[in-house]
Amino acid sequence: MRSLAATGMMMPLLCVLLGPASALTIRVRETAGGPQIVADGKAIAPRFFWGSPGSGSVEATTEWTSYSFDFTPARDVVDHGTLHFRFGKTPGTVQITDVRIVNTVTGADALSVGSFADQASFEKYWQHWPEGEANTVGTMAAEDGVLTVTLANPKTGAWPDFHVYCRTVDLTGKQAYRVSFRARSDTPRMISPAMYDTTGGIWSHLGGPPGLFHRQVALARDAGVNLVSFSAPVCWYAPEQEQDWGPVDAVCRGVLAVNPKALLVPRVSGEPPSWYLQRHPEAQMVYDDHVGNRASVSNREARKAVCEQLEKLCR
Repeated sequence: MRSLAATGMMMPLLCVLLGPASALTIRVRETAGGPQIVADGKAIAPRFFWGSPGSGSVEATTEWTSYSFDFTPARDVVDHGTLHFRFGKTPGTVQITDVRIVNTVTGADALSVGSFADQASFEKYWQHWPEGEANTVGTMAAEDGVLTVTLANPKTGAWPDFHVYCRTVDLTGKQAYRVSFRARSDTPRMISPAMYDTTGGIWSHLGGPPGLFHRQVALARDAGVNLVSFSAPVCWYAPEQEQDWGPVDAVCRGVLAVNPKALLVPRVSGEPPSWYLQRHPEAQMVYDDHVGNRASVSNREARKAVCEQLEKLCR
């Protein structure tokens, strides 16, 4: 795919990726009515669809119900695969059991089948976030293969992004996996499970229950809207790691599978990843009372590094 890009430092990158295989030239032309996007000299209707790819949710009821979803990692994920469960921001009690991550090709379990057997097993195979005093809403107890999560309203009124996630597992690239579990809740609620690859400290979404994004792309397609904008990973790994464009490729291919005529406009972060800030603490933003978790726009080395990665992504 070819790209035409305009960049803004420390801001989302805007680039038009051309879906059709035939040559196509995208330009912005000044007209009496203002700037107009044209494709091969023909004006495109100035209508965009914007959405954010990601997993959907499942609805838990007071009855035990089985759920599952499939995913296929594009590459081997060694000791960096993890399954997350989020439970929404309402108080109550949720129970989960029979959690499995199974390679559908070999039948092997990536996660220990007895990880909820008791509290010791849960703490061996699972974690939660946030930890310590920052966790103002959730308590967990595992017994007889069932994990019980109790959620309470935070005293401050601000809910953290509370979630339970398994310690890292290995996954084989290009082989299908199925995540399955049973759940119930004292009151109906949405549960959001999702698989991630955390290689290099970068959280790449691997799969989850179907979300709304692709259905919305289809609605836009049927309305004649072919400019599709979406959040996408920048795929910025540490120098000693192999460069992998699989995560951003997967998002683009997912859109094109729904609308082959789509003109893709991915939006990616211009922020250095956490591994970069850990290795270059001098690049971190400094405030009056603390050091921030992002790079300062005045740090020229960080800006240079961002530009280099964005250029690689565009090419």
